[in-house]
Amino acid sequence: MIIECCAITFLILAIFFIYVRMKRTQMALTILPLIGVPSVHVLSQLVLSRLAPMLPLDAAGIVTILDVAALAASALFCGALARAYGKRARVTYLVIVGLFNVILTGILLVNL
Repeated sequence: MIIECCAITFLILAIFFIYVRMKRTQMALTILPLIGVPSVHVLSQLVLSRLAPMLPLDAAGIVTILDVAALAASALFCGALARAYGKRARVTYLVIVGLFNVILTGILLVNL
């Protein structure tokens, strides 16, 4: 799933830079929580390929812990950014971004 996570990260970064160039920084910031889970998954896979023999857990256990930690950090970051919206838009934003991150994390954990 490394290639898929790289593709997701690059697409979201492209959208981020488009919003920045359009001088819509608030919109650009609100899509950043979507990058957390796929980028941490890619980085953990790359780092653990070299460090796995030195660690007490197996690589799948460590990747699982890091993916769930990235999900939690993304949820906190998403909650902090949601204050920029009104109540109805805030709920919609939190649900959509939260579902994206939870579903992606579930898919990544099942495919380990």
